[in-house]
Amino acid sequence: MIGWRRNAALGQFELLPKDEAGRLWSEELESWLMVEPEGLRLYTADNVLRLTEAQAHQRQAEAERQIAEAERRRAEEAQRIALAERQRAEMLEQRADARTERANKLAEMLRKLGHNPDDLI
Repeated sequence: MIGWRRNAALGQFELLPKDEAGRLWSEELESWLMVEPEGLRLYTADNVLRLTEAQAHQRQAEAERQIAEAERRRAEEAQRIALAERQRAEMLEQRADARTERANKLAEMLRKLGHNPDDLI
């Protein structure tokens, strides 16, 4: 890869030097230019790949998909928790009803035996 830059003061073009990795620095793009199997790629001064517009949109869409998936999972978990709490409340209510029924039967038995259950408490 060869790069040129116009030197306005001299009115001529100058060859851009390559670094040790064979990259060219573009002041105008503030990027390293490097030929890779995918084609010409641009990297920031910190050596981070600059994405094409399509790649940026793809990454954004993937990030949004992951957020939506996480929100869906949280909603499902909240539904599971709510169901478990409802089931537990129903179970506790059934136990309380069974205890009340048992207490009523015992009170009725005491009455048949001639005892007032309220006097025994």
